[in-house]
Amino acid sequence: MNRKHSTILIMLILMVNASFIGALLGLHTQRNILRADSAARFVRSGTNINEIYSEEELLSQLREQYPKLYDALDMDGAPVYVVPGMITTATIETSTGRPGISRHMTPQGIALTADYLIISAYSYDNAYYSVLYVMDRESGDYVKTIVLPGTPHAGGLAYDERFGRLWIAETTDGRRGMLAAIDDATLRQEDFSRSAAPVTYDYLVRVDSLENISFLTWHGGSLYMGSFSRNGAGKLEAYDLDERGLPQDGDAFTGARGAVAVINKIQGVACTEDSMFFSKSWGPSDSTLLMHRLDDGDIFDDFKSAGFCKLRFPPYMEQIVASGDDLYVLFESEAAGYRGRENILHVDRVFRFRISKLFS
Repeated sequence: MNRKHSTILIMLILMVNASFIGALLGLHTQRNILRADSAARFVRSGTNINEIYSEEELLSQLREQYPKLYDALDMDGAPVYVVPGMITTATIETSTGRPGISRHMTPQGIALTADYLIISAYSYDNAYYSVLYVMDRESGDYVKTIVLPGTPHAGGLAYDERFGRLWIAETTDGRRGMLAAIDDATLRQEDFSRSAAPVTYDYLVRVDSLENISFLTWHGGSLYMGSFSRNGAGKLEAYDLDERGLPQDGDAFTGARGAVAVINKIQGVACTEDSMFFSKSWGPSDSTLLMHRLDDGDIFDDFKSAGFCKLRFPPYMEQIVASGDDLYVLFESEAAGYRGRENILHVDRVFRFRISKLFS
């Protein structure tokens, strides 16, 4: 073997070894934006808090592929919310009921409290309990993980700011959707790194008219909730809460204030005083953000008569939440189940956009 062939062979061996090491760490290269040290930093009990993709290259690709979104980013003193736990998450193993490490957590829901930004996630392989990642709203720092009982998809979160209560789209009983709730006191106290146990819900209520609940938001004293449909129409319902912030019918949501059909593939819903937003997404194709103006403040009075403004977003957009002029957007493309997909923009952060700039 001559020197030229030897050099080529050595280079091939090095490339194979590098790929093998990357595979062991669960890393996938996409246009050189993957950080080489993305498996290096952890916090408590094995949940990683570091980014997977470099911020500089991620924003560069956003500017190149989605220039209108880049121009609408709210970057003025805003914290960077890196989605934690996408490489490893400390939780509970389903088969044993003991603490373990999931490498397949997939983010789904997002909510804002006065102090926290909260992200829900489920284990793609259903081998571990679902979780809530709690982050400091002001700094963006990871605070703790709360483990949920069992393996709900947790596709939607909603925070009732009047009563200090976090609502979670739970699983179903086979016929009806379920909502769970955690009050502020429980939210502050619970920490899996100390308890090594799942949280106990403060409330668990059924929704008789929905077989499953895929998206959820709170606005103006009402819970808006809906069901996802891949092909046919989905459904959106609104329920007024009583003087305690609970279902008016006791242990179940039974009398919707309004209900409308919505288009397929809806993953999230958010409200402001004059608009309602929907995130539409499925698979590696571009997602869509839809905005519907509320002329009289109630979607159920003019939903069918008004059109939608639409914006193109990166694939795998999940829940959205509005606060003032800001829209917070969560993606699941950084999860292990989707990280190897090529030719798409993978996002491992919660993006915050100015609504006035998005729809100027």
